[in-house]
Amino acid sequence: MPSKKHNELAGMALTWLGNKVSARGYRGTTEICIAQGYVADAVALCSLQGRFNGRYLRHSGYTPPICNYHYNKETGKVDCVIRGDEINNYYTCIFEVKVSRTDFLGTFNGSDKHKNRHKPIGSLHWVVTPKGLIKPDELPDFWGLLETRGGGLSEKKLPLINILEQNRFNEIAHDLIWPLEKHRGYLNCKECGASCKRWSFPQKN
Repeated sequence: MPSKKHNELAGMALTWLGNKVSARGYRGTTEICIAQGYVADAVALCSLQGRFNGRYLRHSGYTPPICNYHYNKETGKVDCVIRGDEINNYYTCIFEVKVSRTDFLGTFNGSDKHKNRHKPIGSLHWVVTPKGLIKPDELPDFWGLLETRGGGLSEKKLPLINILEQNRFNEIAHDLIWPLEKHRGYLNCKECGASCKRWSFPQKN
């Protein structure tokens, strides 16, 4: 069973991400199975704000898309011409929490037991740890690193974007949203004050 510190870091990861999403919002939860034998510590579906989206795209070797508006004399309308890589700004974000060195090495030591952590399953991936637990170069290239700083998290390594096929994105979205597991409950949205299902945490007993 995850420890109190483990659950705290998973919640902090979703809060950290929530400060970087666009006005479209996001939906996330903790401890959810997104593939056979793969229980993620936290998962969220989101659209990122432009500056954050651009940062991860450039880091991954892509050119952020920019819409240039041109007046079309034939139609009398203004057309949007996209410059750069047209990559859909909807991502599945995966968080793996590690609270001890032993826990980290047990997952990222290259063994077959956790081989599913050695290839991307979502769009963006982060390992979340207490400060100084691991070094960025100890992680596979596609994993980013978040570590505690004060009362929040600091990004020590940027992840590489993995472009998901639409059907795989939809599968993860379905697992995340439908059906809602009995032991989970949605938090009230900070924006609208209602249970709009933007994210959830396990309910306390």
